[in-house]
Amino acid sequence: DKAPLLTNTHESESSDFSPEASNVDSQLHYFVSQRTGTSQIWRSNHNEIKQVTFLTDDSKRISRLRLSPDNKRLLFLQDTSLQLIDLESNQVHLIKELSDIDLVNFEWGVQAHEIYFINVEDDQRKLHKFDLMTREISLINVSDANRLYANAVGDVYYLSNKSLVNVESGAQLPITIPNNGFVFADINESYFYGTD
Repeated sequence: DKAPLLTNTHESESSDFSPEASNVDSQLHYFVSQRTGTSQIWRSNHNEIKQVTFLTDDSKRISRLRLSPDNKRLLFLQDTSLQLIDLESNQVHLIKELSDIDLVNFEWGVQAHEIYFINVEDDQRKLHKFDLMTREISLINVSDANRLYANAVGDVYYLSNKSLVNVESGAQLPITIPNNGFVFADINESYFYGTD
């Protein structure tokens, strides 16, 4: 048996991190790099690398890149502030409505204007939906939601103690979670992957 062939999608430096791959184009991904001396977001598209952001406050950390299912927008945290990049214009926008909320996790929804997020209030985890068009925040539930996962088509799930729960339908898929938890987990249309 031959080992699977691994291909570098771009020539990486030690300062490249937080990759976020497209679910539509296997040659497209975004990542954070300090190759210019400050943390910026870059795009690697068919081996062509291009800087996407030109943020001026280099004291703030960039993390948690999330590409929308339609590949038109990218969410990221700059320190604790949720930002959105329109990838056609490369314009960066602060999502002011969520700036005072300590986000545990966030994901795009099926609709291109929906963002789901988990935060902690009064020692309780709360799952919300933010609508970019109406600018409204809706509480979905107070739960034991630990983390959100989105598949390639934008279906969002949260991991609870004993199951994977679809945010929209509430359908629960029972799963066994190792006692020591997950180090890494991901989801696609058919499988939930995890390592302990």
